[in-house]
Amino acid sequence: IVSLLRETDGACVLVTGARGAGKSTLMQAVRAALLAAELPVLYHSAEEDLRACHSPDMLETLVEEGRRVLQAKGLTYQVRPRQTRRNDAGLPCFDLAAGTFYLVLDGLDFVLDHHSLDASLFPECMPAGMRLVVALSDGPLAIALAGRGYRVHPVAPLSRERRREVVRERRATRELSGGLLERLLDWEAGQHPTHLLLAASHAAETRHAPAVADDVSTVSRRLVDTLHLPGPLLPMLAVCRRGVPSENFLEHIAMSTAEPAIVRRGGFYLPATPEVAQALRARCTERELHQGHVDLAARLARIHVSSLTEEAVRHLVEADEREKLAELLTTFEAFQLLANRDVFGLARACRLAGIEVVKQRLGRMV
Repeated sequence: IVSLLRETDGACVLVTGARGAGKSTLMQAVRAALLAAELPVLYHSAEEDLRACHSPDMLETLVEEGRRVLQAKGLTYQVRPRQTRRNDAGLPCFDLAAGTFYLVLDGLDFVLDHHSLDASLFPECMPAGMRLVVALSDGPLAIALAGRGYRVHPVAPLSRERRREVVRERRATRELSGGLLERLLDWEAGQHPTHLLLAASHAAETRHAPAVADDVSTVSRRLVDTLHLPGPLLPMLAVCRRGVPSENFLEHIAMSTAEPAIVRRGGFYLPATPEVAQALRARCTERELHQGHVDLAARLARIHVSSLTEEAVRHLVEADEREKLAELLTTFEAFQLLANRDVFGLARACRLAGIEVVKQRLGRMV
């Protein structure tokens, strides 16, 4: 990938593969190789930086970070703003008078789960002095970018020896006995590192490896059944889309000990894979899931970020909590955050809550 980037003007490389296949590991290796060559590189993970991902200013953040990198290298540049088909901000381009700027963009799968993005986010051709590496799971957006001429680099499953190293690298699983480790490596679905670590964690806890033909859902369910999460955490994790913020040290410790089934991204915790999320939901009753929506909505609204407030509205709508939804919408700060982000979405939420109730509470503001 690095050789291709250094040899081709305006090169765009698309790293593809299933979730859990190791795309992020590869992207971090690309970043390390570019840094080792002392090249100006900006690595940004939307998944790791949830605050940036939740903010409409994510692309502005890329511009600011790109400026910082280029200024540190003493390079002369101009930022070329772009717009998508829907007139939203597109991925910025950097025109350099001399030299080359490398942008490594990871974690967009997380953004795609919650935002309707299309190929117009990305430039059709890069300036001669800019290179782009993007990681995406296989899907319509990846197909569109490949059709545009992005060079595709699929992530292949790990070899048996590399999978053995992955297990040995983690403190919690490095002491697995030889026979148990070999049975774990025989598991057909464990060729992707995320799935392998889920099974390794369960094997370390129970001393049982998955059967060769077990699917990822079965192994995830067994691991989730061993988790001990206090109070409302399990239902909130089961219903979350973007993650659960921890509100005290004990919650932080509890969710940290649930790794690798529960992972931390920024200040938020979320299920490591869709299969883990499905297993968490299966452990909860309908009443617990309902309360999970309500509790998580309250936490997200307290952070006072527009997209998190919007996510809180979604949880209350899904729980059919119209009274609580009206209370949230008629909080002046929440109303302003939502109005600045998406006034039409705010109008829909007001209608669901009962527009007359909202009118009475807000009066002339509506």
